[in-house]
Amino acid sequence: MEMDPKILLKVVEMYGTPIYIYDEDIIRKNYRVFLSAFKSLYKKTKVLYAYKANTNLAICRILQQEGAGADVVSIGELEAALKVGVKPRQIIFTNNSKTDEDLKNALESNVIINIDSKDELSMVNRIAGKSGKKARISFRVNPSVDPKTHPRIATGLKESKFGLHIENNIAFEGYRMAKELDNLEVVGIHTHIGSQITDMTAFKDATEKVMEFTKKLKNELDIELEFVDLGGGLGIS
Repeated sequence: MEMDPKILLKVVEMYGTPIYIYDEDIIRKNYRVFLSAFKSLYKKTKVLYAYKANTNLAICRILQQEGAGADVVSIGELEAALKVGVKPRQIIFTNNSKTDEDLKNALESNVIINIDSKDELSMVNRIAGKSGKKARISFRVNPSVDPKTHPRIATGLKESKFGLHIENNIAFEGYRMAKELDNLEVVGIHTHIGSQITDMTAFKDATEKVMEFTKKLKNELDIELEFVDLGGGLGIS
């Protein structure tokens, strides 16, 4: 990115250093390029910006104006998303170690809650019942694929602790349990196989496994999902 030195000097005079400077035009351009690439294959594609990347409200507001939803992992991020105008139905709370307070706030805000384990499923159902709410939920599933990235940021491997594994019917059992609980509405499925991934084969493999699993949910449990969330993790080269 190149900027006029005179503008940079003026900004430094106003705000001092160190300082981060973002180019709104580039942010909007990159977002549109990213979205159009997916929409060329699936018209109903929706981007949910991961607020953990940068919760600068100016950036979040720009992305909201472009139509992005929000992937949040804390109450602070949830509040930021709501503050810039993201609609609750376009916000997914994906923290994998949620507290009772987290869930109460998420339920009160009517956002989608992403379930990471069977224990958490029971926890959400209990708190939703006490709150007089019906929680809209999705499950994080593990497709057991190798994202070919650093082991410390690979979260879709068979041995990973994250999510319910599709293998051995663990994820299937989670959906079956959720369907029988009165305070839950199952609306989606989520997977996140890692970060800084540059080999698209891993995403292809994960997507195929997840889509095959959604067919099983429809055929055997009559669960028809509203969305499939393929997570983030695309690498920067």
